[in-house]
Order: sequence, then structure tokens, then C-alpha cells
Amino acid sequence: MHFLSLQNRPLPTRAHFLKPRRGPLLPTRPLQARPVVGIEAPASRLQVARFEFARPGGIPLQLTRYDRPSRLLLARTQPRARTLFLLATGADEQGKLDDQDPLCRLLAEALTQEGCLAVATDYRKFQRGVAPNDWDGLFGNAYSDMNAAFNFLSRKGMEWQFDPDRVVAVGLSYGGLLQANLAHNRTVLALGLGSGFIPPEDLTGFLATKSLPVAIVHNQIDQSVPAGRTDWSIGGKALAEELKRRGKTVYDTYLTTPCSDGNHVPVVGRDPEATVTEYVQALVGNLLRLVG
Repeated sequence: MHFLSLQNRPLPTRAHFLKPRRGPLLPTRPLQARPVVGIEAPASRLQVARFEFARPGGIPLQLTRYDRPSRLLLARTQPRARTLFLLATGADEQGKLDDQDPLCRLLAEALTQEGCLAVATDYRKFQRGVAPNDWDGLFGNAYSDMNAAFNFLSRKGMEWQFDPDRVVAVGLSYGGLLQANLAHNRTVLALGLGSGFIPPEDLTGFLATKSLPVAIVHNQIDQSVPAGRTDWSIGGKALAEELKRRGKTVYDTYLTTPCSDGNHVPVVGRDPEATVTEYVQALVGNLLRLVG
């Protein structure tokens, strides 16, 4: 039998198997990174981090980054393909990150599932004692803060693994006016408005003529305000209709579920979960249509 041939021979040790083989080595090729687009990453928990981006007049301003580690790992092979969504909420929340976080976190949960990056930014509230039609006087500080946040992010593309040329400005309520102004003065990929303020006529005209996709979500409280008004009113429905009338491609959704207390943007923990979910799904769906 074959096993008898092992008689009187020392059994091989582990070290024996570890000895390098002699003879010519096979040619080796350098490893190359392969694209992983289309491969689904394992689900991972949302990663949240805060960063200070400006300190105007000694007031610290921060932004919150929402990401998923597994998505970040996948994006490293093609960092230029990843989109960043820059979020700003309403004036009644005073731009505070802690107030923004519940709704922004829900938006970020959905956006990061698609491999995108989401950032919510702080800003100074509008100025008191200024004439209602003095837009620069009312919102000048907030405009400046949004611009500072944009500058900060434009330097973070390589470190945070996203494409600085693929930034989508997203504004809810008063934040919509801030983001429309940002799109007016800076180069962004697209603009998303969640029950956003109607910009002054010059901004409305600009949005209609510039090659800039727009997504709008609005509800029953937004439908009665005519386009072009320059007061404190909001009118997502009127803005969508005005932009379409001018030949603009607009992705808009009209929600019939009312928010509590006459609000036009749902509040997490106060509005029914179904209302919040409907709003988030509609807004995220339209935002993703913007970027293909």
C-alpha cells in the first residue's frame, strides 16, 4: 500500500510546508483598482460628524456631515462620481443644527443609501428691523454664511470623497431662498426646494433661464401664493407652475397631507409619522431624479 512508503521517513513538519519553492517565479502584475459601481455595499449605520466652517463676528458656525462608512469605502475607487447634497432648513428653526437634525437625518438616511453624501449647514438668522422688501438687508448674513459653507466644502472633495462639481443645493422653507441665492451666485449641479420661499423676480427669472434642474415639493399651504411676490409668503406650487410656463424642466410633487399647526414643512416628533415619511420620500425621489 502507498502508506507503507512513509515508513522509516520523518513526518513532514509545518516548517517544511513554509519553505519557499525553488525555481523561476511566475511573472507578477501590479494590482489595479477595479470600479465597483453597481455593487451593493453591506448596510451600515449612518455616520454623523460636526465641523466648524466659519466664525463671523466670533459666532461659530458648523455643518453636519452624514455618511455611511461602507459607501465611503466604495466611493474611493471613483470619488469624482459621488454627489453631495447641501441641506438648509427654515428660519423658524433659526438654522440651528440640533433643530435641523431630525428631518435632515431622515433625508440623509435615504440619500446615503444611494451612495451620496449629505451635509446640513448652520447659518445666522435673518435681520430684524429691516424693510420686508430689502432682501440683502434681511438675509445678507445668511447669504454670506451659505457661501462660506460652500467654500469650505469645495476644499473637502478629496478628503470626503465626493465630486465638488456635483453639489446639489437643497433648501426647505426659508432655506430654499438661501439655496436659490447660492445657485444664483455659485455653480451647483441642481437645486431642490422643499416648500421653499419664492425668490424675488430676478431670481425666479434666473432659475428659469439658467441650465439648472429644479426639484420642488409643496403642499396645500403653498398653493395660494401667486408667483413673483416679494414678501414673506411661500408658494412652491406657484413657483413650479411659473418655471414650467417659462419652459423649465421641473420635478415637482404636490402633497395633500397637511402638516400640523398650519406648517408647510413637517416637524419630526410632532407631525404624524406618515406625514413626515411622505414628505421625505417625495423630496428625496425628486432630488435623485435631478442627478440621474
